[in-house]
Amino acid sequence: MATTNITFGIIGNYCYFPYLVTTGSYVTNFTYSPENTAALDGYTYYVYFSDLAAVVAIETINTLNIFPGVHINVKRFSDCGAYWPTVENDFQGATGGFASSIMMHDILEAHNDVVAVIGLEYSSTARGPAEVLSTNRYRTALDAHKATRVALVIEKGDDLSTQYAADIFSTLQKQGITILATPRITSAMGPTQVQYVRKVLMEVDARYIILCFQSYLGSVLYQQLSELGGVVDENHVWITYSRIALTATNSTTIKQYQNQRGIVYLQNPPPSDNTRWFQTFFSGMQSMGYASNSTFNVWEVQYDTFTANIFDCGMMLALGMKQVLQTVPGATREMLSNKALNGYANFSVFRDLGYEGLMGTPYNILNNNGDLDTPYQFYSFTGNYIYVIQTNSCARRL
Repeated sequence: MATTNITFGIIGNYCYFPYLVTTGSYVTNFTYSPENTAALDGYTYYVYFSDLAAVVAIETINTLNIFPGVHINVKRFSDCGAYWPTVENDFQGATGGFASSIMMHDILEAHNDVVAVIGLEYSSTARGPAEVLSTNRYRTALDAHKATRVALVIEKGDDLSTQYAADIFSTLQKQGITILATPRITSAMGPTQVQYVRKVLMEVDARYIILCFQSYLGSVLYQQLSELGGVVDENHVWITYSRIALTATNSTTIKQYQNQRGIVYLQNPPPSDNTRWFQTFFSGMQSMGYASNSTFNVWEVQYDTFTANIFDCGMMLALGMKQVLQTVPGATREMLSNKALNGYANFSVFRDLGYEGLMGTPYNILNNNGDLDTPYQFYSFTGNYIYVIQTNSCARRL
């Protein structure tokens, strides 16, 4: 039986890599090497290992012949264009605009072999492989505090932040939560904008505040507000999906820790090394990525679960396409490769594949929002201690 080739596209912020060559949005020379791994710094680390997690999943499908008669190839597309010297200062994760429109054309018109895509981050062009959390998780957190009035502080111009904020706003309103205010600030945040946020929160007497930000800018905003006083204290609760990392600048380490009081951080529980695919995933990440234990280790997986999410996404995408091929009457592998079956690859196909994933408990099942039904952990910082509470398997109850 001849093998049929199909291609999965990987969409990411490849504009952070100075050595990459692009044709349009198509990345032609992305490689894993000891030199490239050693040179990782900041956001390139995230993109590099996120890309690798998707590839490890695809290689697992190919190597173990999980999709008989089909070989999956990979193409990469940048949703922020090619590298430019000031990219780390200029690009803060917002939708790529023109760059994204070029990418859409490339995938749909120039690269007809691409039958599906995996997004390495949340954008309006390609939503991330597994959302950090659904809006129901916020309701669970608010229920735990018996809160009925909240404010949302939003990073304006960042697609991840604004998309989450829109979902959170809509869902909480439907469930009877009053939204007191939604102050927005830009990535070029200065003292005036920080004072503006503080003034708005104090005027509406917001005690529960949801921070819709990327981690870096959210951390800067929170630290500056904590130093100003008035909205970071024992009377306020800050709920966030991005980690708040405070520096010790102008404060002692003890003061830095105390300034985290009131933060409630939400995340998936870390994947267990006892799950079916963990060793396949972890060994693939280290060997293919030329990563030592000092570069990528079990702690990294369990603390930053994005790679586990993306591995699961790649596996589920392939298994879903396989199920379409097996269940659609008259379907052939050739029809799959020329996208004739894409219309059948709807939500119901992927909802329950019987896949024992890294993040599922024990199976990866999607809820009505398209999010993974999985427990969530709430990390509550008191300034002296950290309390960890976990929901039930579908994150409906603490």
